Parts: sequence; C-alpha cells; structure tokens
Amino acid sequence: MKTFAPCSITAGAVAGIALAGVALPATASAPDAQPATQNIRSVGVAPAVDSTHLAGYTKSTESITRARAKFVFPFIDCPSEDLQGIKTGIGNEELPGSPTVQAVVIFGCLGGSPYYQMEARAGETTAGSAIVFPGHRIVVSIAQSASTVTATVTDKVFDETIVATGTPTPDNTLTYGAFPHFAGPNQLPVPDFDKVKFNKCRFNGVRLSDATRVNRVNDGVEIKAGRLAAGRFPLRFVSN
Repeated sequence: MKTFAPCSITAGAVAGIALAGVALPATASAPDAQPATQNIRSVGVAPAVDSTHLAGYTKSTESITRARAKFVFPFIDCPSEDLQGIKTGIGNEELPGSPTVQAVVIFGCLGGSPYYQMEARAGETTAGSAIVFPGHRIVVSIAQSASTVTATVTDKVFDETIVATGTPTPDNTLTYGAFPHFAGPNQLPVPDFDKVKFNKCRFNGVRLSDATRVNRVNDGVEIKAGRLAAGRFPLRFVSN
C-alpha cells in the first residue's frame, strides 16, 4: 500500500495541487462567513435544514471519537469552461471556507475538463494525492482523541492512502456528504455529478442514525440528500 505523508501548512495558507500540469484552484477561507444553516424545509421523508455550503447528514454529540464512510467516486459532466468544484466525504466545516477536519475527495471542472484529488485535513495539517478516477471505491475516516485528530482517505482501487494528523479543534459535529470548494474567496458552483451513494456510514463505532438532513440551497436547491437508512444515503445533484 502506498501511503502519502502529510505536509504542514500554516493558518491562512493557500495550497493548490497540480494535476497533469494544470494548477488546481486552492481552498481558502471565505470572508465574512455566515452560519451553515438557515430555514427548514420538507423534502419527502423527513424535514431538512437548508445550508449555503453543506449537503448530507450532520451528527452532533458531546464527544466524537471516530467516524467512517464509503462511497464510489462519481463521474462528472463539464460542458463549459466554468470553474466548478465541491468535496465529498466526512468532516467539520460549520463556517464556509473554515474546515477544522476533513477526509474528502475534491472534484470539479477546470477549463472544461474534470479534475479529481483526495484531500485529508486535520487542524493545521493537510495532505493531498496527485489523482483519483471516477468509479473508484473511496473510504474516508476520522479518529479523534483529546490530543490528536487523524483524517484518512483511501482509494481502494489504486490502494493509495493519504493521512493528515494534527491537534483537534473542540468540535462536536461531523457532516457526512458534500462540502464547498473555493478559488480564492469565492465558493465554486456545484459540478454536474449525478449522484454519490454513501454507505457503511459509522459514527463513534455504531451505524449512523438520528442525524440531521441538510440540503445545499442558494438561489435554489443545488444538492439534495436522500433518505438515510441502514447507514446509507444518496447525494443528488439538482442545479448549479
């Protein structure tokens, strides 16, 4: 198994990883960030919270020790030259552009072509892979103690793993689903990805349940979370 060592970054640093000679947009803190959730809306099975930047299921508790999920990396459509991008996986990003821990895959469109990469973030430490491919099986996990937090992302097809370890922020919430991607201060539009099926979602050692459903909504619904059952749920692209 090939394992990528983490690289340390300082607060406020902007990082980008080049794929096939093309520089990817960097993730950066957004100015004047607003709280994640807004109004409540009904979406069939259960009410969902609207967020300007998150989609999926959010779980809160007094103590987070470990979390894990699996999904198949989606194919995306890039019909124009627009710059687009999101992240999918697990993590905490209560304010857009200010994640404290994440185990994710970044995907989007750059110059009309898709780009993909794994990213692990733990406090002020981040690690990234050169490339992943749609259709690959991805495993994401977070482990946290009083002194250390570790985020891990594994591409099961390539048997490649990236790991970031750092000092934990006192978080009591994790989201399973989609997170924003930024180019400078700008939150990027959502790429057309059809859907991502999360499965085997576990929180503190047990199957994920009793979590809050979250849809990403700006001018309209952009990403919708489907029904959570037996630790599984779909994320569906709606609009960008």
